[in-house]
Formats: sequence, structure tokens, C-alpha cells
Amino acid sequence: MNLVKHAENYIAEKHLSRNPVYSAVRFSKIMGDLPIDQITTEQMKVFRQKCDGLKMGAWNIRNTLKDVRMLVRAAGNYIDIEAIRQPDPDPKPIAFDTIEAIWPHLDQWSRQWLVLSYWCGMRLADSIRFQKSITAGTKSIQWAAQKTGRKHKAPMMPWLVPFLTPVTLPYKSNMDWSKVLVRNEIQRVCTAANIDAFEPSQVRDTSFREWCRADFYVGQVHHGCKLGVIGHYVDVLDILEPVAPRVRVPVCFGGSSEAQPESELVANFRKLDPQAKDLVLMTAQRMIR
Repeated sequence: MNLVKHAENYIAEKHLSRNPVYSAVRFSKIMGDLPIDQITTEQMKVFRQKCDGLKMGAWNIRNTLKDVRMLVRAAGNYIDIEAIRQPDPDPKPIAFDTIEAIWPHLDQWSRQWLVLSYWCGMRLADSIRFQKSITAGTKSIQWAAQKTGRKHKAPMMPWLVPFLTPVTLPYKSNMDWSKVLVRNEIQRVCTAANIDAFEPSQVRDTSFREWCRADFYVGQVHHGCKLGVIGHYVDVLDILEPVAPRVRVPVCFGGSSEAQPESELVANFRKLDPQAKDLVLMTAQRMIR
């Protein structure tokens, strides 16, 4: 049995996404349509060398090698792969002007996706799952990242409430196809707005940029950086909510592109120590007399 056929059978048996099949096809295009029992560690090294020559991304090479190794081992053979260093992130946040330009062309479901992806910084698969979980009683934003397993929360804002109601979604049970639908929608609206298309991950990049602009430390917490032991005692919303009013959002979302002075004052007041709070209150009382 060749590698691709084995991959098809394997994901069907294990009820997995089609990623291993894509990796098998990628490997076979470069190394040929090999039987699964003829793939060796040496051929894996040759594959990597050829990928380097083709300027293939390190992340694609790494994932392909890991998937092929998994498939070969599942067939009862042992192979190994060389470690590949994870490439440094290359964030490419999009401008608010881009979001404003595509907004009139978005469908109701894709507006919801864009808003949640931006505010929460969700990965594509996580945002799709969360959209599918929204019900008429949804009043909070909580999810577990599929990639890391970490639990996340996002603060609720008045302008966000209309986007937490159920809408008709085009998604199917196949996550890979659901991701394609999102990418196709981005391409459609960008073409309609006469601007360059972007990747869903760039919305996430924009989210982290704006949260870090509001507060660098809180931006890291929003990204999912661990709080250590203190994280067992402090709700992440206690950290995110005071800063949330200072995070810029596109005007088309229904919020304000700049933090309101009152909200910013309250947010900053909450972060003061007790003595500083007493001083601010005393000053305010004197000013209104």
C-alpha cells in the first residue's frame, strides 16, 4: 500500500482531520509514490534536503516529516527524523482601514467571525468551533485552544453583545472545508473592496498588536502566556477587563476606535494600590466642592 492510500485509511480509522493526507501527498510529489514499507530514515533526510532546495517553509517541512513518521510507524515500521527548529513568528497585522473596507461586503456569519477573531485573538479552528457553540443564552466568551489545550476567556463589551447571537453558518462537520469557506469569504470581500486578500491568522496578529498597545503585560496574558502559580488564584478576566476599554476596535464593529476618557480613568483607577486610590478619591472630592 502506498503512503497516500495508507494515510486515507489511517485518518478514516482514527477520525482525524485530513492533515496527514496533505502531508502524504506533499511527500509523494517530491519523493515519488512509495509503498509505505519502503520509506526509510534516509529518505526522510533526502526529502528535507529537497524541500530546502525548493525554499519550502520550515514549518511545512516539520509538519510533513512528523505526519509521515506517524504514518510509517502506524504501519509497523520505525523511522526517525531530524529536529527542525520552530521558525520565529512573522506577524503581519492588517490595518483598520482594511477591516472598514471589507465590512459592507461581509455576510452576517463572516462579520461575526471577524469580530470574534479580532477581539479574542482566536486561531481559525477555535473561532469556527466557538461560532458553532453560540446559542441564544451565550453571555460569556470562553474556549479551549485546540493547539495548546489552554483555556481562554475574553471580556464582554457592550458593542460585542449583538455578535453573540446565533446566525446561519455555512460550516460543515469537516473542519478543513470550514477553514476553506472562511478563506474563500476573505478572498471574495477583498476582491469586492478592491484590496489585497489576507490570511485569517493576520486578524489574530492584529488582535495581539492592539491588546499589547493598550497594555503590554495584559497583551501577553491575552495571548495565552501562563500566569504561573498565581493563575490558579486569579481569574484572567480580572486582568483583562480593566484594560479592555482601552483596546482600539474598528468603528464598524459598533464600538469606539479610541478609549473613552471615563472608561480609561476607571480602568487606570482599578490598577492603583490602596494608597493611590485614596489620593485620587480625595483629589476628586476637593475638585467638586
